[in-house]
Amino acid sequence: MSDSRCRGSKADGSACGATIIGANGWCAAHDPGRAAARKRASARANQAGRDPELAEIKAVLKTLDEEAQDPGAYSPDIIELRVKVNRARIYACKADSEIKRHAAEVLELEEHAAELEDALEELMKDPARRSSSP
Repeated sequence: MSDSRCRGSKADGSACGATIIGANGWCAAHDPGRAAARKRASARANQAGRDPELAEIKAVLKTLDEEAQDPGAYSPDIIELRVKVNRARIYACKADSEIKRHAAEVLELEEHAAELEDALEELMKDPARRSSSP
């Protein structure tokens, strides 16, 4: 493995292989110095998936579906209502999944921005690596 690759391990035990930033040999996901930042970002991502309005919609749709399952109510109107309710539940679940996916993408972008900021800070500390003004 190249010296520019992270020395950390993935959850499955395989080598991380991500590009390291800085001289410590770790990527942003494994750098012990960034553990607190990762924890904060993870907490923000988890909160992003908890939309109270979406949870309320899911609860109402579930109640409607339960009411539509009354054994004596098999009219076409009730069947149509159940189909609509279940479609709405699917859309609500899909929206919830998209929110979580986007939150994960934001987390990844925030980590990448932090890596770039750290790299820039390291470059600014080393006068030999700075380009001179014309």
